Order: sequence, then structure tokens, then C-alpha cells
Amino acid sequence: MGGQNGPRVEGGEGRIEEMSFVYFLRAGNDGPVKIGFTLLPSSRFSSLSGANPKGLVLLRMIEGTKENEKWLHQHFSHKRIRGEWFIYDAEMCTVVPGEIARADTLSSPCQNAVKGEAQEIVQTAGECAPGNPTIQKKIAFAADKLGMSIGRVKRLWYKEQKIITAAELDFLRAVYADLLMEAQEELGRRSAWITSKLSSLSFEANSLARECGE
Repeated sequence: MGGQNGPRVEGGEGRIEEMSFVYFLRAGNDGPVKIGFTLLPSSRFSSLSGANPKGLVLLRMIEGTKENEKWLHQHFSHKRIRGEWFIYDAEMCTVVPGEIARADTLSSPCQNAVKGEAQEIVQTAGECAPGNPTIQKKIAFAADKLGMSIGRVKRLWYKEQKIITAAELDFLRAVYADLLMEAQEELGRRSAWITSKLSSLSFEANSLARECGE
């Protein structure tokens, strides 16, 4: 995803169509939820997180349109606080607006494979937790790293999530790729530090050997 444009996919008859998303972002672990629309998820989430002192947790993201966003705003109007902010409702994690149910939900045979991949991603993220953590701490660590709610990560961890959309899986893959890159960079820094220390020790050993020889 680059420049000012969102991700693009080839549509019917060779048309190039822009992908768009509807998201549910929660302020902290117990705050209100923003239901919004974006073409650039990463940029949008970064700007919103920087403006919110509690930090934002991604509850869910699905491929959708402005019309789907409006539908969701109307559906949860009884929970509205102001603008695009709403009191949290558990249905936000499962509701499927308009035609998205048929357009974006992966078929049942695919769901088993998708759940397996999602489980692998969250469990791998959890294994990076420091110390000798419990499963609960691994899940909490993975939730923090993936920017998701603990409840959702727990459902993915145990393959209890009923439906995972294509957009959500793409988001998980993208975040996971970023985490792997961070891990590789950290390994590179540690390797450089060890190499530097070994070089220093080797120099000191050679200097000491010369002094003893004299």
C-alpha cells in the first residue's frame, strides 16, 4: 500500500478496483468503539492511535464501503456517544452489514484452513512473550503485539472464532509480516553487538599476549 492510494485489485473484465475497509477500533480495553471507513488502514490507525492517550485496539476489520459504514452507524445508533464513537457491544465482533456476508466471508471449507493459519499467527506472536509466561500472558502479549482485543485473540488462539473474513486474514498476515521483520532486525542488532564484543575481546587478548611476550 503506497502513496495516496489504497490497495488495488483487478475486477471483472480487467477493471482495476480500489479496496476499502470498515473497521472497529476500541479506545483501550474498556473504552468506546469507533466505527469508521478507510482506504489506508495502516495510516489511518497510526494517526488515530497517536491522538488517543489510551491507545486503540483493533476489534475487527472487514472489506466494505461507505454505505456499509452508514449501515453500521444506523444499526448501532442506540449505542452512539457522538459522531463515529459508540458504546461497546459484543455484536460488533460478529455483525455483518448488508451484502458483505456473501461477498467477503470465506466459504465454510476454507474457514478451517483460515482458522488454522490465524491460530498459528497469534500463537507465534504469543511465544515471543518474555520470561516463562502462562497461556493467558501469551495471549495478552499477542493481543498487544497484534493490536487486537484479548478476547478476540483468545478465540483465534483456540480456533473458537466462528467467522474470519478475507480482509481480517489479510490484516493478520500483514501485521505478522511486520512482526517477523522486527524480529529479524532485532536479531541483526544483537548479532552486530556480539560480533563487536568478540572483536574487542580478541583485540584485548592479542594485546595481552604481546605484553606477556615482551
